Amino acid sequence: MSDTESYGTRLEKKVDDIRQEVKSLSESLIQLKAINEHQKAQSEENARKIEKLESGAQKTEGAITFLKFFGGFALTGMITFCTWIVSNNQAMHQRISDTNQKVAVIESKIAFRGTP
Repeated sequence: MSDTESYGTRLEKKVDDIRQEVKSLSESLIQLKAINEHQKAQSEENARKIEKLESGAQKTEGAITFLKFFGGFALTGMITFCTWIVSNNQAMHQRISDTNQKVAVIESKIAFRGTP
């Protein structure tokens, strides 16, 4: 019977060792599960933050594009306006010159007629 008792005692020790390992593995599994859930929640939060930042970046890019378009349009308008002013100024000087020439011709005709 001593072989049986030693076998029974050894078997109990093995069962106790296995229980202890299972308990240790269960605790480790619970810890890992908690860490995994925390990391998953953190990952989802980071994904939302990234999406929000990308949305903001797209809005900013849209605003920059609008400002570029508006700035180009304004610059084109200013150049066109300045060109029109210069063109009108040149045309006015030409008309004044033509008028002065006509006045000079008329004065010379009057001066020629006035002397009999």
